[in-house]
Amino acid sequence: MTGKDPDWDWEALFDRLTSLATIAHIIDSTPMDATTRRVSLARMVRDTAEASQMAAFILAREGGEPS
Repeated sequence: MTGKDPDWDWEALFDRLTSLATIAHIIDSTPMDATTRRVSLARMVRDTAEASQMAAFILAREGGEPS
């Protein structure tokens, strides 16, 4: 890794995925207005994209390729 590579590891990926599960649970189980629901869903979109990047980075670092 170079100094510009992200410092992503399994723990960081686990934390991101746990965060996604928490947001999904809150959206599913908590009454909220439409605006709050949209903001929460937008957060899930951003976090999901980052989790995907993290997983791809970790996979590549370990010598794997996406299938």
